[in-house]
This record gives sequence, structure tokens and C-alpha cells, in this order.
Amino acid sequence: HELALQHFEEAARLYQQLDSLSAQVNALINIGDSQLVLKQQEKAKDTYNKALKLAVDSEDPYMLISAYVSLSELALEQGDLDQSEQLLIKAHQLASQVSAQSIKSETALFLATVFIKKQNYSAAKNMLDEAAPEPDKLAAYLKRKHLALSAELAALEQEWQRAYQLEKTANQLEVAQLNLSLIHI
Repeated sequence: HELALQHFEEAARLYQQLDSLSAQVNALINIGDSQLVLKQQEKAKDTYNKALKLAVDSEDPYMLISAYVSLSELALEQGDLDQSEQLLIKAHQLASQVSAQSIKSETALFLATVFIKKQNYSAAKNMLDEAAPEPDKLAAYLKRKHLALSAELAALEQEWQRAYQLEKTANQLEVAQLNLSLIHI
């Protein structure tokens, strides 16, 4: 992650020279993500806030969504569930406005995670339903996350058989994805 951080910082400098706001935002988000993994939370917060400011300036809704999601992950990491929820709601509303179904599904799944942590299970169920009215049509990584969250929610509601089946299906999907990626290597 240290090496990735160096490369993302170099990319951010190059994009700044090119005056490419969206590319700068993307690089800053990647820098913040690396800082977060390296447990540099204050640096990550500063980096994400710079990304958010540039995203607002660029008027690129996708970069704005990414900045909100990144800041929400930081808030979640810091245990601030309310802040994480507020940022994800902004991201989710924006994804709904730009009709980006996969991004809308992803932000709904992030919101479901926060609602589960807040023990607001009915809101979590609503987000899972909104994320995937037809779960089989989700991209594989989103389908896996949807199944895992559904399993977690079923377990929390003591629906053990359903939780087991959902988690089993999620694990099978993950193994299939790993096998597929090994074939391509």
C-alpha cells in the first residue's frame, strides 16, 4: 500500500498539471483509500475532503458520489455511523438522479451495512430490496455483497436456515469468481 500511495500521489500531481479535475479526484480518492488502509485516518480525511472539493468544482456527479462514499467509509471506520449514513444518503440520492443503476445498487448496499450496524433492520431490508429488486441481474461482486448482507440480516433476526443458505450461496459465488480470475491469469 505504501508503493500504491506513492504512485497515486504521482498520478495526482500529473493530473493537476493537466488540469483534469475528474482524474485528480479519482487519484485523491485512491490516495485516501491507501491512507485509510495504512491507518492514517487524519491524512485520509484531509485527502478525501480535497477530493470532495474538486468533485464539486468539476461538477462530475460520479466523482462526487465516489467522494461521498469514501468519506462515509472513513466515518464508518471511525465509528461515526450517523455521519456515514448522511454521506451515503447523499451519494445514493445522486446515483438515483443520474440513473446509474450499478452505483445506486452499490450505495444502497453500503447503506444497508450501516443500517445493520445501527440495528435498524427494517431500513436495512428496504435498502437490500432497493439495491436488487432482481438480485440475479446484479454484477457478480454486488450479488455476492447482497447475499452476504442478506445472510447477516437473517442471522441477526435468528432465521438460521435462511442465513445458512444465503451465506452458502454467497461463498459459492465467491469461489466461482476466484476460480474464474485464476483462469484468466
